[in-house]
Amino acid sequence: MVQLSHPISEVYFPEGPGDDLQLTKTTHLGIGAHQDDLEIFAIHGILEAYDNPILYFTGVTLTDGRGAPLSAPYASVDDDELWKIRCNEHKKAADIGHYNEQFLLNYASRQIKSTDH
Repeated sequence: MVQLSHPISEVYFPEGPGDDLQLTKTTHLGIGAHQDDLEIFAIHGILEAYDNPILYFTGVTLTDGRGAPLSAPYASVDDDELWKIRCNEHKKAADIGHYNEQFLLNYASRQIKSTDH
């Protein structure tokens, strides 16, 4: 199985349990730093692979959403709860978009920005 280095990273398979062979089916790959990035700048790949039996979109999101500026209705939500909300939103988007896989790497934005990483 793919080994992810961050302890809270996960791979979500919208169609149920998957394995490394599923990743090899990927024909369209979107990599985004933040939540909602894929649905904005990878929409072409998502739509092209949507319900196409020979095309497969896999998404990768690097950050976990913690520390993001919040406004209503999330103004009173703490970082851990926001992380859970964002993970569930990603999974729902993968379900709706019929993604092959969705990687949730769950790094903090400050880790991605750091030159140490």
